[in-house]
Amino acid sequence: MIDSRLAKIKEEYVNSAAFHEAGHVVIAALQGLWLRARGMHVDLEGNGIAYYGHRLPGDLSNSAEDQQEREKTIVALHAGRIAQVRVFPECPDANWAGDENVVRALLDEMYTSDL
Repeated sequence: MIDSRLAKIKEEYVNSAAFHEAGHVVIAALQGLWLRARGMHVDLEGNGIAYYGHRLPGDLSNSAEDQQEREKTIVALHAGRIAQVRVFPECPDANWAGDENVVRALLDEMYTSDL
């Protein structure tokens, strides 16, 4: 009985990972970010990747265009988590830690303090 419940939870999680990656791609496209030909992929463990043009942390340039790229990336990253939780509310927060780390780094670049 426990094994069947765990199998069901894993299946739900893997399926929800597809929604997570699709959330990134859909919102990226709606914001005008370019989509890469590699699309998106989810493996049988629920690990996924979405290929779209997004801002990576590390470039501290701060023009209006740089800020807009960061904002669009942050929105697309959050969209993945939102989509996943809609279909699998029990999804552990730790499973979006990678996206969350990028969001925090981009926010740090946007709102740096000169103290």
